[in-house]
Amino acid sequence: MIDRARLRTPPQSTDVLVEPAATALRSLVQPARAADPAWCGVPVSAWRRRLREQLDLPTDRPLIATGHQAEFFHAGVLAKSFAAGALADRCGASAVWLVVDFDTPKAPRLRVPQQMAGGLRVVEVEIPALRAGLPMQHQPGAPRSHWLDFFERIATLLPDPSRSSLSIVADAWCAAEGPIPLADGIDRARERIEASLGRPLKTVRAASLCESASFRAFAADLILRADELAEAYNRAQRDYRTRHGVRNAAIPAPPLAVAADRVELPLWLLRADGRRARPFVQRSGEGVLLHADGERLGAMPAAALRDAATAEAPWPILPDGMLLRPRALTFSAFARLSLGDLFIHGIGGAKYDEMTEAFCEALYGPALAPSACVTATAWADLPRSTIQPGMVEAARRRARDVIQNPQRHAASAPVDLLARREALVRENALLREERPRDRRARRSVYDQLRTVRRELCAAEPWLPAHSAAQVREMEARLAQDRIATDREWFFGLISMEVLAGTANRIRAAFDDGA
Repeated sequence: MIDRARLRTPPQSTDVLVEPAATALRSLVQPARAADPAWCGVPVSAWRRRLREQLDLPTDRPLIATGHQAEFFHAGVLAKSFAAGALADRCGASAVWLVVDFDTPKAPRLRVPQQMAGGLRVVEVEIPALRAGLPMQHQPGAPRSHWLDFFERIATLLPDPSRSSLSIVADAWCAAEGPIPLADGIDRARERIEASLGRPLKTVRAASLCESASFRAFAADLILRADELAEAYNRAQRDYRTRHGVRNAAIPAPPLAVAADRVELPLWLLRADGRRARPFVQRSGEGVLLHADGERLGAMPAAALRDAATAEAPWPILPDGMLLRPRALTFSAFARLSLGDLFIHGIGGAKYDEMTEAFCEALYGPALAPSACVTATAWADLPRSTIQPGMVEAARRRARDVIQNPQRHAASAPVDLLARREALVRENALLREERPRDRRARRSVYDQLRTVRRELCAAEPWLPAHSAAQVREMEARLAQDRIATDREWFFGLISMEVLAGTANRIRAAFDDGA
């Protein structure tokens, strides 16, 4: 079981997080489940076996699953692949990388560091052919020449492109002729890195899972139990927010809307043009009505949804071109119920799946596969200083003290001024003790102290400016270091040496105690 208190970003380059400990994970990779519920009258274990057969995955040994959205992800995400491959090797298991290709792009441009004469800055490079708001599975491909130009532009920005894996990524990305969608390119790049550093995982597109009979059976069960599902889902959401003091009602996922006659499902409906709609269920006698954001789509007999044969083909209730897709937590639930025997998350997924586990336990009992969290920090080869945040704060305190207590810092302060200041300090202390209510006298002493302070500062007028300049310089260097040590850079900007070091640290973790 994941100790979520340990889910912290690794601080240094090639540092890794494996939770539970790697040695404990090996004992979790086993296909036995504490419960085996049924969808459409068929045990989930049977749907699981069928789905693996459909994906050409072995059914005679455990399966480790991990994955990510189809985007320019960082090396900490790639660490999940290294862990899945290493663990599979040591447990005689198979491993799969799930590409979540029905999400929309997070950004139309890729952030890239550029070294200028004055230091590092962040440049955003337009991603070829990317259309905002369109799911990745519907994104058009860009010509190979456009991608070559894209990677060439990135290479010109880097201080030393040879100290990155960009050429390997670009070569794999552009190996095919014709239009190349981003999802295809990122798959090929990841697979090339995996093959270079360890075990390449079989790639499975999440959209293909959602066209399986197993997923339709799962969705049918959610529809038939919509009231029970909404109650369990919303209770899990409320409990999560209470436990963690979360104020944002959308974290870890928005609650499901429940009206007098309709209940929202934790799914998406993708229209033919790629727009997403929220599905709602309405029960009418022995029938089930499906709505999309207020628009009635159609009806089906509840008995048909309970029939496993109905899951064999797309439902007639959905208009042509409309697709049923899970939301984030629902997809995690499906993958842990009907595909993998162990699911490896990053930090965000591992935290949010606390809610997944709660509502799935209420619906299906202890049927979920166990989960783990793996991530890493990998820095790009960029210039860094030795400045630490504590050093900057110390410099700020000194700059304030130079102004407030110049007598501590001025090397050539007039002796008479120092003596006058000491006399005023003693007089102020005496007033506080003997005449605390004599505000006029105390104010007079305070004003005299301010005058002395200004005169002391005037004795060495360069000192405050020098201290402030030191603070500005250290703050600028710290800002540069934040760019240099940003763990969110695309993994193609990280050197193979650092990626290999990360992979080796993960493999060593799984070898400990072997």
